[in-house]
Order: sequence, then C-alpha cells, then structure tokens
Amino acid sequence: MRTLAGALLGLAPGVMGVSPAHAGSPRQAAVERPAVDVVQVGGLLDPINVALVNRALDEAQRRRTSVVALQLDSGSATAPGRAVEALAQRMERSEVPVVVWVGPTGRGKATHEAFRLVAAADVVGVAPQTRVGDDSASLEAAVRARPVGAEEARRLGIAQIVAPTLADFIGQLDGRQAKGRILSTAEPRAEGEPFQLRRDLDIRFRKPGLIDRTLHAFGSPSATYFLLVSGLVLFLFELFSAGIGIAAGSAAVCLGLSAYGLGTLGTRPLGLVLLLIATFGFAVDIQSGQPRVWTGVGSVALAAGSVTLFDGRQPSWLALLLVIGGALLIVLFAIPSTVRTRFSTPTIGREDLIGSLGTAVTAIAPEGTVEVRGAPWRARTFPAAIPAGAPVQVVSIEGLVLEVVPEGTELLPPRHPD
Repeated sequence: MRTLAGALLGLAPGVMGVSPAHAGSPRQAAVERPAVDVVQVGGLLDPINVALVNRALDEAQRRRTSVVALQLDSGSATAPGRAVEALAQRMERSEVPVVVWVGPTGRGKATHEAFRLVAAADVVGVAPQTRVGDDSASLEAAVRARPVGAEEARRLGIAQIVAPTLADFIGQLDGRQAKGRILSTAEPRAEGEPFQLRRDLDIRFRKPGLIDRTLHAFGSPSATYFLLVSGLVLFLFELFSAGIGIAAGSAAVCLGLSAYGLGTLGTRPLGLVLLLIATFGFAVDIQSGQPRVWTGVGSVALAAGSVTLFDGRQPSWLALLLVIGGALLIVLFAIPSTVRTRFSTPTIGREDLIGSLGTAVTAIAPEGTVEVRGAPWRARTFPAAIPAGAPVQVVSIEGLVLEVVPEGTELLPPRHPD
C-alpha cells in the first residue's frame, strides 16, 4: 500500500500540469494569464521615473509577468548617471523580457541619457516621426552626431519595429524571441491579415502616485524656476502686509514644490544667491516707498540669477521673459499699490497724520502695526519698544511707514529744510 501511495503522489504533479522536477518552484511555474506591464516614462528621466521602472521590474519578477514594456518619451536625465546606468544594466539582466517603444507619433524621442534604456531593451519599437540617438561616444557612431528618425533607426538596426501606436507595437511583438522566450501577444492569423491582440492578454499600466506625479510635473527647469520666483515675490508681498495670510501660505507651497527641482536639476549656488539678492534689493525700495538704486540692483540680479540658476540646462526663453517681466511689474507697481491701498485712507493726506494719535495693534519692537484714524499702518519706533494696545502718536512718515512714539512723549521741534 505504501508503494502504491508513493507512486500516486509521484504522478500527482504531472496530472496537475507541472513536471515533478519543477513542482513547488515558483520560478518555473507557468504564467496563469499572459500579461504586459506598460510603464510610461515621459519628460525628464528623473529619480521618480527611474524608481517607477525599478518598481515595475520588481513586481514583474514577482508576478512572472510576460513582458515589461517602456513607453519612452524622454531626453536628458536629472537622475544621477550611475542610477540610469544601473537601471539599464538591470534591464539587461532581467529574467522578464523588457521592450521599449518610443512614442507617441510625431513628437516622441529617446535622446541623450534616455537612449541608454533603448540600448538595453530586448526589442525596440519606434513610432513614425520620432527621434532616437545620443551624443555619447560609447554608443553607435551613426547616432552620435544627431538623433535619427524611425525608418533610419530600423535601417541601422537600432529598432526592430516601426509602429504608430503602443497597441500596434505590442501586437508586432508576437513571435519574437527575447530572454529565451517566444513572445505571444496576438491571435493566430493568416499571412497578410492584420493582427489582433490576444483576447486573454492582460495589459496593465504602471503609473507613479499622486505626489510623485506632482513633483515630476513641477520638476522641469521652467516650472521649478517659475515656482521659485513666484514664492520669493509672494514672500515680499506678505512681508509688507499686515498679518500672515494667503500670500504667506502660497509662498510656502511654491517654495516647497520648487525644492524637488532645485535638488535634481543641478542648481548653481551663484544663481540662487543672485535671486536672493534681487529679493533683498526690491524689499529695500518697497520699504522706502519708491524705486531707487536698490531696484536697479535687484533687476540686474534677477536677470543674472535667472540665466545662471541651473547647470547645463535653463528655463525656456519664453519662461524667462514672462517670469522676469511679471516679477518686475509686481514688485514695482502691484505691491506698492496694494500696500498703499491697504495702509491708507482716501479722506486724508499722509502728511496730515503727523501728530495724530492711535493705538498699537501689535507690539512695535522696533516695527509693528498701528491703527490711526481707523486705518491700519505699518509703524516703527525708537529707542524703546511699545507694547500692543498702548496709545501712540505719529511723529513722522517715511514712505509707507509711520514713525511713532508713546503718547505724551515730549517731541522736538520739527526741522525745516534750508
């Protein structure tokens, strides 16, 4: 009986469709349903895109996916070169076939560092009117000088398939060999008939999460530059308005979003320092109430910092012109006008406020906010601080700022110009 039972147990794996030698081995288990994992890699080849492909390869290995397909539309990389090279080598060593389709038609590209992923793929497809190539001396001489089009890429052997759509590329993978496997992605068909994808083929799209998508979208040079300058301008607005409100929150969001791009785009310290000098220069003249020398310093620093902010890449010229022009309009006209409107009343002239009494809304040490004749004003005092709620008297006005002293302070006679 034991002999019979042992024989039956030995036959059981064959009855289940798995050879006895491989029973219990997940590496050799048959794929239950053919599947293609599509990873869309667009824009800059940044750390987020590199991590996305690595996660897709991990999951494909774990789930025994039939094929991993990269839909590639990328140029230069902001991820470290060693990370891109490590990803390419992993694609080459992967037990799961990894294929690349460069698209979409008319505007897709795989140039510069992104072309390294093309060179690492088992099968390469390109859409019509796309560009592939690199100026790296370690790659094919035919594409060093310039990227080439789809048909030339196939003629040179860089690409094996020209397909206008991703679905067409996946269908044309049928019957090709990769990693020792024969790929099966289409239904059987007679010669000359159009292909149809297998009915049981599972196509899954792998995309980054919401936070990663947001950071990737704002990680380009133009977007990062816009967010950085916008945050600094909003900071200036908040600096010269009473209280902390929407402008401060918006500035924090803009600066926070720009931090990812600043950390991955090769930011030059000189460019960042120049933008901070520009912010300081504009603040000095906004405080005085009219543009002076510091406005000129700030304008020059803004322009110089904008074109030197990133190493090896810069925002588009359109972005540079719009951001610089918009920032100058805001700091020269919008902020002073808004501050004057907020801290003045239309029924009195500013000089009439000298000698007026008011109340300290906040502690003035040495600057703060006072209320005079029902309107809030920025104020400063010297030499001693004035607590909140204390009565004050206006002694002079400089630009948009009132100089005040505690009520009852003996005042010196006013000075008259010669």
